[in-house]
Amino acid sequence: MNLNKNRFTTTREVTRRNIVLAAPFVLLGATIASARERAPSAISGQVLLTINGDIAKMNQGNTAIFDQALLDKLQQEEFATSTIWTDDVNIFSGPTLQGLLNYVGAGAGGIRARAINDYAIDIPRTEVLQSTPIIATRIDGMPFSLREKGPLWIVFPYDREPRFRSELIYALSVWQLAALTISPE
Repeated sequence: MNLNKNRFTTTREVTRRNIVLAAPFVLLGATIASARERAPSAISGQVLLTINGDIAKMNQGNTAIFDQALLDKLQQEEFATSTIWTDDVNIFSGPTLQGLLNYVGAGAGGIRARAINDYAIDIPRTEVLQSTPIIATRIDGMPFSLREKGPLWIVFPYDREPRFRSELIYALSVWQLAALTISPE
């Protein structure tokens, strides 16, 4: 009888010891998996947007790069609005700027937007709300070309409020958007 008790105790101690020895490896695996989940996915298409500077999640060196497929994976917003650059009311859709900043773990510093033609402007954080502006990836449901101010355009719902029809907001409406740089706070 005493022999069975010792066997049970020995098995139990081995099990505890294995758990204690395995714990660091389990935690390391969980940490690696968690980091992979948080980092932007690798891309397979043409790079449309590069985000660098004070960001926590990168997928190429010290930057986060996005193709159309990765931008489409983010939560999308849409609204209908006219613009001073187009003839009609159009439906613009794409991820919000704030959603994109959250996705890459951007710090609270300044945001510099740069277009393909090197037009650049600093976007005040006071103008970045939860639902506006969006990084439009589609107009009326369709991707749009460089000739049409694409493939990415920072768009505000200009018809929604008078404050969206100001010189500042128009200047922040970067079309042919290529890069965002987040400066340290």
